Amino acid sequence: MIINVVDFINTVIQAVFLSYIPFYFIEKGEKGEKESYKKVIIVSIILFFTIVIGTAFGGNTTIGSLIIYIINIIIIGVSYKKDYKKAIIANGLGYFCIQINVLICVSIYLGHIKGIVPIEYLDLTIIIFLYCPQFIMEYLIFKYIDKMNIIYKDIVIRKYSLSTVLIIIFSIQYMVSYIWIMNEKFKENSLSRDIIMIAAIAFLFVVVTYFSNLQKRINEISKINKELDLKITELKKVKHDYGAQISYLYGVHLMGNHERLGELLKDIIKGNNSISNAVELTNSSDSIISIAMRQAVSKGINVVIDEKVDLDEFIMSELELQRVILNIVGNSITAMDGKGLITAKTYKCINSIVIKIQNNGPRIKENTIDKIFNLGFSTKKHGDHGFGLAIVKEIVEKYKGTIKVISTDDFTEFKIILPIKRKEPLTS
Repeated sequence: MIINVVDFINTVIQAVFLSYIPFYFIEKGEKGEKESYKKVIIVSIILFFTIVIGTAFGGNTTIGSLIIYIINIIIIGVSYKKDYKKAIIANGLGYFCIQINVLICVSIYLGHIKGIVPIEYLDLTIIIFLYCPQFIMEYLIFKYIDKMNIIYKDIVIRKYSLSTVLIIIFSIQYMVSYIWIMNEKFKENSLSRDIIMIAAIAFLFVVVTYFSNLQKRINEISKINKELDLKITELKKVKHDYGAQISYLYGVHLMGNHERLGELLKDIIKGNNSISNAVELTNSSDSIISIAMRQAVSKGINVVIDEKVDLDEFIMSELELQRVILNIVGNSITAMDGKGLITAKTYKCINSIVIKIQNNGPRIKENTIDKIFNLGFSTKKHGDHGFGLAIVKEIVEKYKGTIKVISTDDFTEFKIILPIKRKEPLTS
């Protein structure tokens, strides 16, 4: 049948389309032509067989389309490991264009065309209203790919760009799924409908959680901005005071009282050293974490602390908890070189307590991150180093806890999970 031939051609073009866009936006011109295009051909072939096999097993169902897209993300991410975020965003832009086209064409076809076309012309109608718009859209994108590259560059520099692109694409995918499912003339099996609805609920939960966490970050930034405004006001007062002090010092100089002048200068220097230019936000200024964080504030590093666990709920002693926090914060301070932000959070998760300490300092190198908890390991060449994080790991594991570190270009996070301290039963 001619529709099978058209579908085969469409699959080939889509595979090339989805593999060429990441290559063009990320790697074109960076390597030799043969090596570069060889990669595009290999990825195109893999994507082609993924679509064919996925369609063969899942049919032209919505669940099949979702599975194919998830596998597509994995293939693109693996193919561009060093720039996987950029590659998935670039691929997502291409997929976004395909899905928008499908959404519009399917809506028109099912809502206005299918019911009035004689059955003998059904295949021809599908080709005209579903496949031809895809071919036209893909041709236009290939022709104006440099303009699309401008859009890509504008998206990729924004924070949370990957999450936003994936949420938009999955949302469109569910809209297409909804149209297919709700169309009475399209009989999709009940299992697919159930899976789609469950996946939609799970997806909604993920989206709500994502935006909830995003709102928390916005609130943190808002609080920091308020604190910075207070710091600016404080510095303006200092500037005003210094103006008056300098005038007074000049008067002492004119009187020739140099001994008094020296004493006054010492007082001014001492007062200046007591002024911190860092911001500290905490909901418990006397907690162990807040006290441990003061060394960061004294170095000019901004600090945000959000504690939701009481001290008596920690299984380890107060002194051990202090050693754990001090060593992690000390390690962060060294890496951050007196600037940036450290956030610390404690909260309960089922039967565990979670401590997260995150900083926006430089990324830990991949060949180093697996060794940082080893006793004696340090990137510093001189002095007694390499014991702090090893001590942290030893204390945490002593109480059957775990510690993990994640480091990206945006942040480095230490995550500690400890069992909650069991309350002793009351004795009568």
